[in-house]
Amino acid sequence: MSTPQVAAIPGIADPILRKRQVLQATGLTSSTLDRLERGGDFPRKLQIAPRAVGWLASEVDAWIRRKAAEAQAA
Repeated sequence: MSTPQVAAIPGIADPILRKRQVLQATGLTSSTLDRLERGGDFPRKLQIAPRAVGWLASEVDAWIRRKAAEAQAA
């Protein structure tokens, strides 16, 4: 799994990833992402506008790293 690819923005330490970016970074399907989030097994999305949501890149990255560590430990 790769980490989210986001362009660095001066002054913004933790960019917000949109759903397409999260799906690409994690390799999850949209329905799996929704199910994991509802179950508390994935970071919660942020409402960034009335019809737009996103996830903090640091939280998505931490989830990916945790999953990779779990896989290596198994």
